[in-house]
Amino acid sequence: MALEVGAQLVNGDLCLGPEIRFVAPPRRRLLAALPPWRPLARMMSWVATRLPAAWLRPVILAFLTTYLAPSPRLLAEGAILVNREGKRFVNELQQPALAIPHQPQGEAFFVFDHPVAQRFTAWPYFISTAPGIAYAFLPDYRRNRRDIYAEAPTLAGLAHALGLPAAALEATVAAYNQAVRQGQDPAFGRTPLGAGLTVPPFYALGPARSWIVITDGGLAVTPRLEVLDRQGRVIPGLYAAGSTGQGGVLLEAHGLHLLWAFTSGRLAGRHAAGG
Repeated sequence: MALEVGAQLVNGDLCLGPEIRFVAPPRRRLLAALPPWRPLARMMSWVATRLPAAWLRPVILAFLTTYLAPSPRLLAEGAILVNREGKRFVNELQQPALAIPHQPQGEAFFVFDHPVAQRFTAWPYFISTAPGIAYAFLPDYRRNRRDIYAEAPTLAGLAHALGLPAAALEATVAAYNQAVRQGQDPAFGRTPLGAGLTVPPFYALGPARSWIVITDGGLAVTPRLEVLDRQGRVIPGLYAAGSTGQGGVLLEAHGLHLLWAFTSGRLAGRHAAGG
């Protein structure tokens, strides 16, 4: 809308991501369905600050296992990515999120064996986290996300649980294990780690997809959050806030986009109202 009236775009080519995220649960969770009413939010805040940590943890873990990205360390410690054909398709240690959208249905699965699974049951081997709040480990995914968690004593059984071709998955893992033994991965150039995927039971998390989480592009604005045109002149009556009104500022860290949204929204609203 702003571009149609001549607004100037800044950092339109920049974005955060893509990031790998697991698909949403088949049914919407209760907290996500609650309306954004201020009295309700205040009540939830009051309850959250008074609940015992043991009661609050399941709520937090439901959020961590649904909305946050899995740690790249899961791949670095030996997990591989396969597509819906049961095949590897990328060097998992080099921006795999860029390759996932080109796979069948734009999806991939994390596949790993028992030693990797055991590692990701305790600190510091978490699968997802909201820093300063909580960490989610493999048992948390087993409890909270049965829809994306699979475990089986054989690769064929794991493939069946995921709806993948068993022969293809077995061949994929065999080829990867051979690469580990040889110390080189001729198919994708990954540096193999550990002993490969050899120790049952076998595990999988997915499907996962790639998402553009945040765009850094926004409109050029003045300190009063007035939108500027392509000649650097104020467009009368037009203000911008949040990601749209970053004015070229790059915000990289947890929570900074929310903080800027609150602050810039208040300032833009005040100036638009003539304050």
